[in-house]
Amino acid sequence: MFCTNCGKQLPDGARFCHECGTPQAVQQPAQQPTQQAPQQPIQHPAQQPVYQPPVQQPVVRPAAPVIPAPTPGQAAVVSSNAAVVTSNTGVVASNAGVVASNTAVAASNAGVMASNAAVAATNTAVVAATGLSTIAKVLIGLLITAVILGCCAFFIPLNDYGDTFTDFLFGNAYWDEDENGIYHCLDNFETSFNERELSAMLDSFPPAISAEYKLALGMMDFIGGQFGLDGIFTEEMMGAAFGMVLDSSYIDFEIIEFDFNPVRNECSVLLRMEMDGEVAEDYINMVKIGSKWYISGEYFEGGDIF
Repeated sequence: MFCTNCGKQLPDGARFCHECGTPQAVQQPAQQPTQQAPQQPIQHPAQQPVYQPPVQQPVVRPAAPVIPAPTPGQAAVVSSNAAVVTSNTGVVASNAGVVASNTAVAASNAGVMASNAAVAATNTAVVAATGLSTIAKVLIGLLITAVILGCCAFFIPLNDYGDTFTDFLFGNAYWDEDENGIYHCLDNFETSFNERELSAMLDSFPPAISAEYKLALGMMDFIGGQFGLDGIFTEEMMGAAFGMVLDSSYIDFEIIEFDFNPVRNECSVLLRMEMDGEVAEDYINMVKIGSKWYISGEYFEGGDIF
């Protein structure tokens, strides 16, 4: 017998196919007739066809509905509607931005109005507190400017001598550089003479002469230092002796005129001198060394120092 499913040959009476496991129909033996039937020719079972597996049919899916293509007019209308929708969306967003901007501007205007109100209140308070007119304010400004200029004129030096604008203005300095140098040299001599300061007096004479005398004073100071008189002998004791010789003599110089000799860097100065109540006019010779003026050293050579 053969399998009814796969066609595999099976032993007679097999209930299942040992190849594919398909149950097989069991053939019952035919009942013998009571009367002997005529002998039929033996018929062999027809050869079973070889099993062919069923062919799998392809799955047929329903076709998508065919949407008719829009006409050119309909396509243009659809495109136009889409553009309108996009434009409306942009307009809505723009309007939202404008509303937000207007809100910010309104808030800023409110702040500016508040600031203006504060400034107006401040100005009102200032005007009410001061009660000053425009002319009064201008006068106050001019007064402050005058005070500042006056301080500058009194305290700001304009040269190496420390002269300020007021010194030139009131005749305590000369605008000409050479005349101003002579004035300060004589002024230093007058001040140091009246204060009995020997070293300062020597500074009014040429360096070669003042150095010689300062050397002598230094040696005297050294000798005095050996006896515990350091710094006293030359300044105080010599000054005291100088003062005793001069007694109560004081001098006062007033420059009358200058007579310059630029070739020799000299100048003859006419002075009005007052000493011990006596007034006289006399010439004194000045010499320029470098950029500074000194009393001529000829007064040391003739012994006529004072």
